[in-house]
Amino acid sequence: MQPYLPFLMLLGLAIVIATTMIVGSHFLGPRRPTEIKERPYESGMPPLGSAHERFKQGRRAKASSETVNDCARRSCSTILLDEF
Repeated sequence: MQPYLPFLMLLGLAIVIATTMIVGSHFLGPRRPTEIKERPYESGMPPLGSAHERFKQGRRAKASSETVNDCARRSCSTILLDEF
């Protein structure tokens, strides 16, 4: 335990300083909420439609399965060609 004591002290000091800075900025930082700042904002555009719409997974599932199959086929062909 003795050789690890300086490291543990430094780690503890870093944790205390980080926690103090985060908590201090939360309580001491300026708060100027406005209507514009409180609006939802995503990717540079105001949101369109509901956030609770269903998302179709058909194309994504097909693309990922094709990618996995392609990688498996390439690795198997590499293994088979290396043996001969």
